[in-house]
Amino acid sequence: MEKQVFINLPVKDVNRSMTFYHALGFILNPDFSDEQGKCMKWGENIFLMLLSPAKFSSFSNKPIADTKSFIAGLYS
Repeated sequence: MEKQVFINLPVKDVNRSMTFYHALGFILNPDFSDEQGKCMKWGENIFLMLLSPAKFSSFSNKPIADTKSFIAGLYS
């Protein structure tokens, strides 16, 4: 079984974010996409989940970080 990585990101504008990542070479995966979230595929096994704040919040009871004031993470 191949391993897959899904990175969930809260975004203010799902469609605008999808357009941005598409311009970078990501491909929409409609199997995991709806109006509140878009799944963008990068390579064979890496996916970005671009989620509206409401959808992102449904996965955690903690508040979404305000990245104007706080760092939310470092990824490499």
